[in-house]
Amino acid sequence: MTDTATSDDADADARLDRAIIAITRTPAPSAARDRAISAALATTQPRLVVRLRLVRLALAASLLLAATLLLLPHLAPQHRRPSALSPSAKQGGAANAPYTISADMEPSFPPSAEKAVLTLRSLAAAAAPVLIANGPADPVRLGQTLPAAARADRLHIWDYSRSATSRVVPDFEFPGDLPAALSPDGATLVFADGTILTLATGQRDKIDLGGATYQIGPATYTRIGDLQFSPDASRLALLVTLRDPADQTTREVVQIRSFPAGRVVCEFLPAEPYALRLAFSPDGKQIATADRDRRPVLRDAATGQVVQQLDPPLPAQILSIAFSPDGRYLAAAARDDAAALFVWDATTRNLLWRPDPTRLPRPVPGGFALLRFSPDNQHLAAAGPDGVTVFTAATGQPLAHLRTSHARHLHWTADGQSLTAVTSPAVTDDRPRRQVYPEAHRWSWRTAARIETPDAQP
Repeated sequence: MTDTATSDDADADARLDRAIIAITRTPAPSAARDRAISAALATTQPRLVVRLRLVRLALAASLLLAATLLLLPHLAPQHRRPSALSPSAKQGGAANAPYTISADMEPSFPPSAEKAVLTLRSLAAAAAPVLIANGPADPVRLGQTLPAAARADRLHIWDYSRSATSRVVPDFEFPGDLPAALSPDGATLVFADGTILTLATGQRDKIDLGGATYQIGPATYTRIGDLQFSPDASRLALLVTLRDPADQTTREVVQIRSFPAGRVVCEFLPAEPYALRLAFSPDGKQIATADRDRRPVLRDAATGQVVQQLDPPLPAQILSIAFSPDGRYLAAAARDDAAALFVWDATTRNLLWRPDPTRLPRPVPGGFALLRFSPDNQHLAAAGPDGVTVFTAATGQPLAHLRTSHARHLHWTADGQSLTAVTSPAVTDDRPRRQVYPEAHRWSWRTAARIETPDAQP
């Protein structure tokens, strides 16, 4: 009797498992899914009905949660980043901060008719004053505000050391929602779908990166989430979601590929989910990142294997990591309100300094999101929410604080005497929506004197 009951239970459980798999693989909501649930209820033992009804309730709860998440942005107040200086900001500020920028907040919107607002995207070259973004058919000035409904699928290029007005690349559509990377010299643009564009000539080529997306049934998912060039542009680092068709599982890896050949060099786990935060050493032999315990590590760029761990571990999520141009220093910053910035001697692996938050010119809520060493290796610029602090690279002494909001990119001139912060593109929360293009703020950093772009309007 016991053996028979056990066999019946096993058969019922097997039928139930098959039914649940059929239900969960059927797109919801749909009549097909309801038929699968009804069939399962009719063919399984009565004692299992409760379990199947719980599955139905769980699916309904999931749909309710998804609908709530879509509605939240409409229910919550939106924020905006005006591109112009506020009147009080123009008059205020410390002696080394002659102006401030209005608060920079990144809004979010549900998929809707306003989705076009979310596709304004900009990229900046790591070693050249070059910025790109998508925009309309006509040239755009840095900081310009345009209606969000305007068509914005043309590629715009700025050399912000020479002009605040863009050059539009003819006959090339720049989809703002497709991940891309700009080479350090600002000469080459590569997209996640393998398209390569030479900016000076408009020449197009292809590289096999394995595909920008992957398909599961009717649904399309992002495969390549982000891309980054090595300093010599001979390799690409990709944040890739790999899918195993056999068991339908996915895993996220950092994939290093040769460029432009596209050959896979190595793979390793990312420091943080959904984020590509790493730095190639100047000689290209090592990659600095963090492990899943948030301990900074150095990896062999040819194998991806960890060759050195650095102390101490970061107190929170890694935000930025950078080598000095000569490879002597390595800096890393974490998402922390206590200015969690660490600088090591990259040769001895010894920690050289971390700043004392009480000695900084301004608090750094959320941490330093960007790090950039000067070309002469003497200084480190670190961008926080409301400005850029310049430190002495060897000792960590803060030397200047330059007021701007939410810099997305930092660029030093070759002589190390001036520093430019490029802000994020943004969107206003008034109606109708308006897109705000990035601004480039340049200083003679030792005096905090603003340097205007040659054709910039007063």
